[in-house]
Formats: sequence, C-alpha cells, structure tokens
Amino acid sequence: MRMLLIVNPRSGMLARGMCPEVLGEKVRARGLDVSERMTAAPGDAGALAREGARQGYEAVVVAGGDGTVREVIDGLAGTQVPLGIIPTGTGNVLRRRLGLPSDADAS
Repeated sequence: MRMLLIVNPRSGMLARGMCPEVLGEKVRARGLDVSERMTAAPGDAGALAREGARQGYEAVVVAGGDGTVREVIDGLAGTQVPLGIIPTGTGNVLRRRLGLPSDADAS
C-alpha cells in the first residue's frame, strides 16, 4: 500500500523529542510504502492531504494533534482515501474520544 504520512513536528510528543523521521521508519517496518511530508504552518496539513489524494496515495496517515487531524480530514473530504491517525498532540481530545491508544507505537 502506498501511503502518505503527514507529520506536524511541533505537536506534543514530537516537540518533546520523538523524531518525525522515526515515525516513517516505524511505518515502513510494518511493510508499507510511505512518503513523509512535514507541516510548517497552519493549513499545510490540509493542502498536503489534498495533494496526496490527487497524486493517488492509497491512504493518508497523520501524526499530530487535534488541529492537524482536523486539517487532514478537511483536505480529504470528498475523496475515498482512508485516514489513519497517530495521536501525538498535547491534549489529544480526539484520541480519547475515539479510544485510540496513547502510545504512538500501538497506533
């Protein structure tokens, strides 16, 4: 599966020392073909998700907090591209509401 990994390097866990590149390696270790893109400013995650859908990625995974996840959801709206979430935010309200594990390795 060809997937796009959108990473917000400023989100909670990542800002506290989890290296964004390590996330890509962890995904690749699961046998997936992944391309990583980093956000740098508000709006980047949505634009990257839209572009990924246009480029034919089979899935988009977002590593970030609630705001980054929201942007990616908006970017994928109207497409059939599935979304994966690696919760790395500080508050992680969405993670708790969805019952996702708090450990990014388990995501």
